[in-house]
Amino acid sequence: MITTEAPCEVIDVHHHVAEIEGLVGARNTGTRAADPVDARIAYLDAHGIAGAIISPSSVGVHSTTAPRLNDQAAAYRDLAPDRFLAALGTVDPLDVDAALTEIDRAVTELDVRGFTWHHHFQGTVINDPRMEPLFARLQEHRVPAFVHILAESFLEEPWRLQVLADKFPELDIVALDGFSSGPQAGQMPELARRCPNITFDTGVCISVAHGLDRFIDAVGPERLVFGSDFYSAPRMFALPFPLYELLNLGLDTDTLTKVLGGNIRTLLRLGSYEPAVPADVG
Repeated sequence: MITTEAPCEVIDVHHHVAEIEGLVGARNTGTRAADPVDARIAYLDAHGIAGAIISPSSVGVHSTTAPRLNDQAAAYRDLAPDRFLAALGTVDPLDVDAALTEIDRAVTELDVRGFTWHHHFQGTVINDPRMEPLFARLQEHRVPAFVHILAESFLEEPWRLQVLADKFPELDIVALDGFSSGPQAGQMPELARRCPNITFDTGVCISVAHGLDRFIDAVGPERLVFGSDFYSAPRMFALPFPLYELLNLGLDTDTLTKVLGGNIRTLLRLGSYEPAVPADVG
């Protein structure tokens, strides 16, 4: 029998507040609604997802646009804080001075809980030396870095992230899209063993040869979080495949509790999950 309901809280760590029309071969299936918040919450509800972590756009990030993108992500979070549990920020790695200023502002004024980069769209490699002062500042603020390692991108090859992870062993890093090809998915357990400060999400997880169960067997459930890579528009998928795959791998409840929600709560300091108490109707 196929399992479709989680025995625990589910948090989707990979939600972009952005449109990506023209950059992917997806057809708009109606997610560009008058109120995109309604469409996003409907998606969460349809799949039993309690909350999402909101990220700004990966496209069009420059030193002049990053503050506005971060403001948008934080404002979107505040529209439904019971469902959008935290916002991440982003900065332009090509302008270090502006990026450091914006990291300080976004953490202290917007309460962002981490910063995300998609170097494939930002014009440089992950291990560009200009990333080092940015990682150092995140380490000072004790907020994690979320870094895309999309399999098809030369700029985002996993070994490049390992270089930075080795230089900043005390910084928590979340590798996004690590299971986006069969060959790359096979590398993820070894990268996890080499870099204990990296956690991995399930965004862009392919439907074969992803090895999520083997990854958990190799490095434990504490190193994996659920993410679906949801964009505001267009809708790029009908189902959050990794969620249903995880629910049907035969994993025990403790493992699912960590992977589907507990690990990201720890990383972003969101506090413990407290189930809603039913109202007394007696």
